[in-house]
Amino acid sequence: MLQSQRTTATTLALLAAFLLLPFSVLSARIGATPRPEECDSQLYCSGHGLCLKDLTINDQWRCECNNGWTGPNCSVNSDECADSACKNNATCEDLANRRYKCICPVGFIGRFCEFVDRCHLENPCHPSATCTTSIVDGRLTCFCAAGFTGQTCSIRIRKNICEKRPCYKNGTCRLDNSNEDGFVCDCVPGYRGKLCDEAVIENPCDGNPCANSGTCQPDGFGKFVCSCPPGYWGTRCELKAEPAALCPCRNGGHCLTVDGGTACSCPLGFN
Repeated sequence: MLQSQRTTATTLALLAAFLLLPFSVLSARIGATPRPEECDSQLYCSGHGLCLKDLTINDQWRCECNNGWTGPNCSVNSDECADSACKNNATCEDLANRRYKCICPVGFIGRFCEFVDRCHLENPCHPSATCTTSIVDGRLTCFCAAGFTGQTCSIRIRKNICEKRPCYKNGTCRLDNSNEDGFVCDCVPGYRGKLCDEAVIENPCDGNPCANSGTCQPDGFGKFVCSCPPGYWGTRCELKAEPAALCPCRNGGHCLTVDGGTACSCPLGFN
């Protein structure tokens, strides 16, 4: 009788201890996931994954599936590349957990290879700059090296360059980073050029100073020469030659009409 009472008490104590165990431990013991000695990647993960210790739950295991497989036991074949959005002849790589990756050919960029990689095809950046094409919107950006600025990093930054007075002939130096030199010269009247070093030579024939349909030609020294039509004479073709029959000039002199009268233009040695 005493032995029977001891057996009953022992049984009740074991049952109470079992019922007080945490649920996670109970599930592990019951077989919700394999015990450490039971976890075999080939069997439990269907041969398509790796059986790993789950650090979040004691004595639990999980499957880390290979690319192209999913499910608790890696038993579902998931070919996400069948309906991929990869463009421009990109190569699709099937990944785990219903994911895929587009491997872009040379000259394209972006999540789906949808953008042209301008840095590769037409890099407009200065050789010293770093060119990048955004994988988000395909926008090209030039990252300038020290000492350069501008959209394409082609403008050299020159500090206080005007202190060296680069402009000639009283030209005024003005800083301007919009051009490669970093400055411009504002020239005084009569001069021009990048450094105001070129004199402005006015055309002496402007306004045609030759009279009586004479033709004006610059002489290269800031003056002009008039080519007179027949019957006219003078520096500006302002003198009219008289007919030879009415001309009193001798020894090859030219008869001219001056102020309504007649005058002779004598050759050298005569007067």
